[in-house]
Amino acid sequence: QILLVVLAQLLSIVVNRFAMLYGPPELYGTYSGIQMAFLGFGQMLLIPAIKLFGSIIYPPSMYQAATRYVMTFSVLGGLSILGGLAMCYVLWLRPPPKPGTVKIKLATVS
Repeated sequence: QILLVVLAQLLSIVVNRFAMLYGPPELYGTYSGIQMAFLGFGQMLLIPAIKLFGSIIYPPSMYQAATRYVMTFSVLGGLSILGGLAMCYVLWLRPPPKPGTVKIKLATVS
């Protein structure tokens, strides 16, 4: 549990720093809020899906509370690792702009 608390705080620091460095200053709160909202919506959608999948593949006698807990966090942890690797690959192909160069006039969708 201590590790989860530390990692949750680290995630908050990383998201806010990314928003500070690579988003326009006028949209700092919006940029970091959207990132956190995607994480929250992902959890709300994936956790019930993982529980349903677990109840299908495991017989009822084996699918107890501990199994649901471990399976949910294992799947979400694996998806986090895959998402992190995908993000590194995308940022390697198309690096973000240099810090301080983004202005609100330039922040358009192309």
